Amino acid sequence: MATETRAVVANLHCVVLRPLIYASHEHSTDRLEKRGFMKGLPILWQRLVIQGETCPRCSDTGEAVLRAIERLKENLKPFGMTPVLETRELNETEFHGKPVESNRIWIAGRPIEDWLHGKTGSSPCCNECGDAECRTLKVGGKTYEAIPEEMLVEAAMI
Repeated sequence: MATETRAVVANLHCVVLRPLIYASHEHSTDRLEKRGFMKGLPILWQRLVIQGETCPRCSDTGEAVLRAIERLKENLKPFGMTPVLETRELNETEFHGKPVESNRIWIAGRPIEDWLHGKTGSSPCCNECGDAECRTLKVGGKTYEAIPEEMLVEAAMI
């Protein structure tokens, strides 16, 4: 077995399997939380924010992200994991330099489109975004301007 493969397997055992074995032995993931063994699943969502406001598509995605986080807390708990949400605000300068960076989501350091085998695109937005071409996500032949809760949960559970 190659050294790199051994390192990955050892990391998998320490990060994933050991807490699961511990949880089954203790018969409760609550004890994992109390002892600090819960592994965080990082989820990052960034969007344009101007004077505390964002566009409707980012707002809809934000609501979906919050609902997905609540579902993921329950779905991931048996695996000794918990979602950890980070939100990032893009200012107008950052946004106008690259509008497709708004309404972007990463799960465990990878863009959501990678997890879902999707593609990104763009379409005209509104309100705070003006007439900018903002990020869209195409999955399974359908294009989404706002990312649905189901997609977020699916991507996080892969």
